[in-house]
Amino acid sequence: DHTPTIDLALERWRVIIDTNLTSTFLCCRAGFRRMFPRKRGRIIHAIADHRHHLPRLLPGADARGLAIGQNLGSDIAMVFENYALYPHKTVYENMANPLRLRNESEETIKKRIAFAAEMLEIEHLLQRKPMELSGGQKQRTAIARALDRNPKILIADEPTGNLDPKNSWDIIELLLKINRFGTTVVLTTHNKEIVDALKKRVITINRGRVVKDEKVGKYSL
Repeated sequence: DHTPTIDLALERWRVIIDTNLTSTFLCCRAGFRRMFPRKRGRIIHAIADHRHHLPRLLPGADARGLAIGQNLGSDIAMVFENYALYPHKTVYENMANPLRLRNESEETIKKRIAFAAEMLEIEHLLQRKPMELSGGQKQRTAIARALDRNPKILIADEPTGNLDPKNSWDIIELLLKINRFGTTVVLTTHNKEIVDALKKRVITINRGRVVKDEKVGKYSL
């Protein structure tokens, strides 16, 4: 079987560059999409159990139209380019929503939101609605919502795509800060300046194929 493999296991940071299909791949990796029925391949979610140094497999499926990654719990979270915030809810309610869907207590929700809001520096924005926020503030809110779940892996799909250069670097610095706290970050971006400056592992995908995988890579499309 010559189908290329993208191994995202057990590393702390990686950047993915792609001409297309990256969002589809990442959404499948996070468990938010079905694979195309006609395509071959499998997606297997594996999270390391550091107490025993063994992988703990999460729900996955082959590429025959089956749902992937259901019931992933708090292991994987995703941040989208378009923020994916509920426009009629406040920042606090946007952050609380996924926790309530998991039947967390209001006390737990309050504590987790407070922690994430402080880390992302949005405590003063909790009662505002998305229409009252700048692009950078919306992305901070989206990242804070993802952190509510205390994920082991944070997937950031073009998180700076709609931001100006200053806000873009602010978001990258926040992702690096999150990474230093122990969360693995998977970043997809077409921003050459960011990729070259990070000096992290870079996986380059062209037309759905892995063409390069460098431990300390640069933008090369």
